[in-house]
Amino acid sequence: PEDIRTLPGIGDYTAGAILSIAYGRAVPAVDGNVRRILSRVFAIDRPVNDPRGQKHFFELAASLVPGKRASDFNQALMDLGATICRAKNPDCGVCPLASICLARRGGLQNDLPVSRKSPAIPHRQAVAAVVRNGKGLLLVVQRQAEGLLASLWKLPGGFVQDDENREAGLRRCVKEELGLSIRVGKKIASADHAYTHFRVTLHVYQGFPLSGKPTARGCQDWRWAAAADLKKLPLSRIDRMAVALVEISPVRFP
Repeated sequence: PEDIRTLPGIGDYTAGAILSIAYGRAVPAVDGNVRRILSRVFAIDRPVNDPRGQKHFFELAASLVPGKRASDFNQALMDLGATICRAKNPDCGVCPLASICLARRGGLQNDLPVSRKSPAIPHRQAVAAVVRNGKGLLLVVQRQAEGLLASLWKLPGGFVQDDENREAGLRRCVKEELGLSIRVGKKIASADHAYTHFRVTLHVYQGFPLSGKPTARGCQDWRWAAAADLKKLPLSRIDRMAVALVEISPVRFP
């Protein structure tokens, strides 16, 4: 039965529960409830959501599992954590471990366990313009050969700077990419996407050329594309989402 850990989707907790409950093996079944109990009883301030902290709690639980009735031990801890030693408002007055709980003795039951806080993921604002020519074709640009999403195609636009609003940012980005001055019209759609180190919301607006002709300044290339062409071009996921939203948007060009 120890081979159960090799099965897909079976982690330490599930394996421990099955081995102890179904086979009577003296192994721990450590979930969030059990880590919380151990953290309070032994007044351990290691983060319960940190890999090294989880390893520490697993080893501690393994040292406590009795040779007999491991199933009862594991289930009792899980039930205790779910009903009495709760994450918020633990009911210490009726807890069978109250007399040995170091957290209760030190008044720390509401401070433990400790969790490692994940760093805040930056949320960036991006803008794109839907610019059409007299034939209704859509203006698209090819990203630079280096950098984020290199060489993929997209709607003209970019990231908004902290000191500008979205409309101003869009005018600046289109000017830098294509040398084209535009008037920003109505907002058409928005799309959200998460990358590894940041999240982005892409806001898509109508764009009406005022002066200049498209020239590849801050991009590799540009073209006027029909809907059928867009399906063949390599676009990033968020740009493909944006194009799809544009196609179904009720906002129309005059």
